[in-house]
Amino acid sequence: MALTKNWQTSLANKNIYFDNAYIKVGSIAGSKKQLEAIVHILTKEDGDAIETMSFICLHEMNNKNSISQVYAYIKTLPKFAGAVDC
Repeated sequence: MALTKNWQTSLANKNIYFDNAYIKVGSIAGSKKQLEAIVHILTKEDGDAIETMSFICLHEMNNKNSISQVYAYIKTLPKFAGAVDC
């Protein structure tokens, strides 16, 4: 499971654009209450890293799949608006 999205980042005060950047959850840790996920944005699947971010979201105990919970959560964030499953 992963996402794709056109991505913009800044480097040395310049905006850099990546078409169809590959967004994947690298790791998840958590408790009964919350999940902390490390998310990598890559140039393409198995490509170079553009950015790495961490997120904390509520852990829905009735949903056994923590990874899908994280993807669903980050898709609600403005920075990831328009991201699609791939």
